[in-house]
Amino acid sequence: MQQIEAVTLSQLGAYIKQLVSDANISTWIVAEIHSISVSKHCYIECVEKSEQHGDIVARMKFNIWGNVANTLLSNFESETGQQLQAGLKIMFFATISYHELYGISGTISAINPEYTLGALERQRRDTIRRLTEDGVVDMNKMFELPLALQNIAIVSSDMAAGYGDFCNQILNNAYNLSFNLKLYPAMVQGADAPQSIISALDAIAAEPTLPDVVVLIRGGGSKADLLCFDNYDLACNIAQFPCPVITGIGHERDNSVCDIVAHTRTKTPTAAAEFIVGHNLLLLERIVALRTRLYETSQDILALMRRRTDNMQMQLISSTQGRVGATMQYVDRLYTQLKLTTQNNLRAQILHIKQLKLSLQQLSYKLIRDQGNNISTLQRIIAIYAPTDTLRRGFTITTLNGKRITNASDVSKGDVLTTITHNGKIISVVERVL
Repeated sequence: MQQIEAVTLSQLGAYIKQLVSDANISTWIVAEIHSISVSKHCYIECVEKSEQHGDIVARMKFNIWGNVANTLLSNFESETGQQLQAGLKIMFFATISYHELYGISGTISAINPEYTLGALERQRRDTIRRLTEDGVVDMNKMFELPLALQNIAIVSSDMAAGYGDFCNQILNNAYNLSFNLKLYPAMVQGADAPQSIISALDAIAAEPTLPDVVVLIRGGGSKADLLCFDNYDLACNIAQFPCPVITGIGHERDNSVCDIVAHTRTKTPTAAAEFIVGHNLLLLERIVALRTRLYETSQDILALMRRRTDNMQMQLISSTQGRVGATMQYVDRLYTQLKLTTQNNLRAQILHIKQLKLSLQQLSYKLIRDQGNNISTLQRIIAIYAPTDTLRRGFTITTLNGKRITNASDVSKGDVLTTITHNGKIISVVERVL
């Protein structure tokens, strides 16, 4: 077996260390802070990401020792208004070294704050450009605010002073306007803030009924504290949110990408509350103005109707008086005609009655005379046919049980018959019927 020459790992490390030392690599480097830890010293892990996909293509650790760290970090914050933190792109001067146990690292001795300021602005402009190219930058502004903003969803940290300022301002407004507030808690600072706010927005969108408006609140802070509001994904979510979004982020001088894509940007959380109260106050003022206009219009209409009624009343009185006069004349004529007609009819009826009375008297006299003659005739006939005269001529009347007998078949053997003569009665018993 052929003997292979090899070196130990420490020998290889010493060799690499010598090479790096001989190379004397000290240079300005541009990178993005991936993580940072500050104690007595400052330890930073930097990365470089692909412009096409955002993948990490390089990674290296750096450190800033002791008092140098205090000076550099303090100067950077003073110049940029923000602290070194994950997500920032920085330009720094570092010396590269190699350690057998810890590998390659760099020691930072200077940081260029101007680059970070320019990088942040370039990043911000690039985010706005992407949103514009995507056609979403003005989408949320297309919503029309409801006439009254009553149900309000708040995205903020429940511990943030800005949240307390907002609630105090809106609930204790001078006009006693009432509101329904609901908090959707979210982180509003740091690298995890964008996704936390997006999750809160998703929770609002999943509600059965959307609120009238969403208010994104974050009080004042450094530029670094507000970096999360320049995040592309967060701004894209706000731009496309299905109801109006109002922002009250930072101070008056701050204007984040989220402010740009929101429906309405206010300078502070307190200003956001004032805007909502003012919006509802405008509606209240419009209602009061409409009520005043309605009252005034109704008064004008009533006055006009009174004038018209008075005119109609005068016309009616005048017209009625004329018609009443004409009617009275017509009634008088009718009365005169009726009186004459009645009198003529009455005289004619009286004359007719007198004629009828005379005719009735004449007919009565004739009828009485005729009836008297008839009675005399009947008396003579009755006298001729009276039973007593008939009986005197020899005729009799025979009865059975009080009933006159006209036929022999009306009696039977043994019947007791009564025979009436002109001067008495004869009682007989039937022996035989022939």
